[in-house]
Amino acid sequence: HPDSLVSMFNYSVLLRTLKQLEKSADLNLEVWQLQEEIVGELHPQTLESMHNYGIALDLLGRREEAIELKKRVWDLRKATLGEMHPETLKSMGSYSMTLLRAGRTEESCELDHEIWQLRQLSLGEHHPETLRTMHFYCTSLHKLGRLQEAEDLGRKVWEARREVLGEDHPDTDASKEAYKKTLLDCGREYEAAQLDT
Repeated sequence: HPDSLVSMFNYSVLLRTLKQLEKSADLNLEVWQLQEEIVGELHPQTLESMHNYGIALDLLGRREEAIELKKRVWDLRKATLGEMHPETLKSMGSYSMTLLRAGRTEESCELDHEIWQLRQLSLGEHHPETLRTMHFYCTSLHKLGRLQEAEDLGRKVWEARREVLGEDHPDTDASKEAYKKTLLDCGREYEAAQLDT
């Protein structure tokens, strides 16, 4: 019954939250297979189950499997919902994060830049999701050693988050810390220290 699948899906998410990753992954796989059988591969709930199974694989360190599945979900959502749909962009971002964790930083950075551009077009420049993606892109730039770009963008995302979310918001703080780290890595300790005053 569809309600049973929703309950199973929710329970798998709870198991993941409780760090019972193997059980969560097994249940995610079961839900995905049942949903695919009942409502088909392209149904939004099936795609969400596939997406969550990809997350479970990633958390278990099974990166290549996760990359393959997350890319499939992204492609299916792009084909059925369109490139700029929020669920498509969510899948694209999840795929990018797994690429980053797998050490494929250049690919991840390119995707993060593309997601950022698409979110600016669809949601606007100062939407929290746009700023979140901007932060991830900045992080990728930093990891690639493109420090000047990371510094410029890092300052912009921190300032935008302060304006949109407020000074004390956790996302604002995360951007401030990332910006501070970039300044330190550029050898600008004094400027980095001034951020805390």
